Amino acid sequence: MERPVPSHEELKTQLALLGVSIDDAALPGLQRRVAFYQEAMNRLDNMDFGLTEPALVYDPDAASGGA
Repeated sequence: MERPVPSHEELKTQLALLGVSIDDAALPGLQRRVAFYQEAMNRLDNMDFGLTEPALVYDPDAASGGA
């Protein structure tokens, strides 16, 4: 089952339900991290353990366009 990456508003809502507040400026970084972990979980769900998937490396600079 593919796990979609939540939007900024969905992240804020989910965090608010946990009693956590987050600054809007921090949402893009959090969303990149969530996307990375969602992709990792999707790959684990679909993995045949034949090691045919390419390596997944988290690079926050690449995800943000080098900022």
